[in-house]
Amino acid sequence: MYSSDYPVEGCYCCDEYDPVDDGADVNGKRYDIYQACVDPEPATDEAAKALAADGGAYQYCFNKINVAMHNKYRGEHKTALLNTDKTDATKTEKAALKARVEKLARKAAARAKALEGLGELKELTAAELVDTENGNRQCAESLRKLDGASAPGLDEKNYANSALLSKIFYAGAGSYDFATHSVKTTDTQAGLQFAQLLWAASTEVGFGISGKFVVARYCVAGNTPLGNQYEYAKNVADEGGWEKCPKQIPGLPFDNCFNTRALTAANLRRGQALAGALKLDTDYAAGAQTWADELEKRGSIAASSKSDGRPDGCAENVFEQTDSSKRADSAIRDDATDAWYAGNADYDFTTYRPKSPDNQLSLQRSNMYTQLVWKASTKAGFGISKEGRFIVMWICDTKGNEPDTAASFQANVIKNCINADGVNTCFNDLNLKVVNEFRKAHAEAPPLTVDLAKAKELQFLVDKYVGKDDFVKKTNDVPDFRPKSFQWEIGTGGKAQGASAVFSDACTYGAAGCYTEAADISEGFPDWYYRLKTKDST
Repeated sequence: MYSSDYPVEGCYCCDEYDPVDDGADVNGKRYDIYQACVDPEPATDEAAKALAADGGAYQYCFNKINVAMHNKYRGEHKTALLNTDKTDATKTEKAALKARVEKLARKAAARAKALEGLGELKELTAAELVDTENGNRQCAESLRKLDGASAPGLDEKNYANSALLSKIFYAGAGSYDFATHSVKTTDTQAGLQFAQLLWAASTEVGFGISGKFVVARYCVAGNTPLGNQYEYAKNVADEGGWEKCPKQIPGLPFDNCFNTRALTAANLRRGQALAGALKLDTDYAAGAQTWADELEKRGSIAASSKSDGRPDGCAENVFEQTDSSKRADSAIRDDATDAWYAGNADYDFTTYRPKSPDNQLSLQRSNMYTQLVWKASTKAGFGISKEGRFIVMWICDTKGNEPDTAASFQANVIKNCINADGVNTCFNDLNLKVVNEFRKAHAEAPPLTVDLAKAKELQFLVDKYVGKDDFVKKTNDVPDFRPKSFQWEIGTGGKAQGASAVFSDACTYGAAGCYTEAADISEGFPDWYYRLKTKDST
């Protein structure tokens, strides 16, 4: 239907019909996938020619359609659209974005062609997906091999003329749990690809197809750190977006929608510190709201006291949004919780005290962090000023930071062992200590050190494939074993002990990658004992 605009051989937008009616409305413009590519670019479009040269005549259409469909789904979840200029973007910035997304599509097309040559799906490592041309940003890929089961009635020739890839990715919603902000183990791949489609921090995407092999390349990468509930909650919005919450109940002395959102954010941060979830208390919420309103009147931040109505059993965290451009969205942003949690940098987990008690600002940051994650606290309430400038949290029953003793802080403030890359540093350090004790018994084997880059790669593989029958088949760059419980062969004569026996303390942190069940380890890695002793291992 638009083939007359293009050379038949180039056919950048082709006239075959997609029998699946899946039109998309994006920013008021109709992208009717049923009619293949609507709003075609001129035949002289260099992007179309480049994509056609890289991966075949259908590449341009396939990329255009799936960008539109991705944005349809992201729009339904109130998430920023991909490959879209900022409203105040300069001509230079617009040209730079256009160049970046065109290159992404070309790389995706080349990858699809390479996969078709291999005849199977093969994932790249994180290092191979670093965009060295644009500030070393980390990118990610979602891969699929389409077949008749994926698209009944749609033959291979027409795969590229449909939004099938986007539809398959979005169907992964059934493998994502919005209540816990985690990927279900029933179909990990589907859940991860769904989360990546919606990942708010990802701003650019390119698509490629070659035969039955399809590739979506996103920048920056989603699902990072893998399994980190707080990051998933911030980046994967439920249908309806972050505004989705119970309707505001008329006459309440607090904002119940804001409290729903704020409580979720606070509990996700507490979960990182292994503290139990807080419950919303309406009386505390009303009190926090009263103080937030008072701060708006005063026009400056301050702590409340007993005379202001704060109960003895409540600690208080207060936040001021100093960026006026963000105040209108304060009720659906997590800036307050992020700021309070960032105070962990001012807390010393070895002495169980603030790092700089004589520095008032550092002390305040440390105190707000420890109050937020105080293990013994069980209830909370939140207030937000009308203009979104001030946010107040009352954390109660019991009050945090009391008694002011090292023993009390040690019991109530647990170190977050998961670093920015999703690696459990506590688990690594503890197991390193045990391994080096074994190596010490063999004078020829010097102590090992932890390589966090290697740990990041292994943690990614474990989180993604643990428990799957095809773990070994899909991963060629790790030893031939399935790490059900991180067991090690530490005995002689083939006798092995499990992680639950040897590393019992390693799993007290309860983080991703730490498995405690004992299991038979006869299937694989009979040489781990010798690897432990090898003197050239580092």
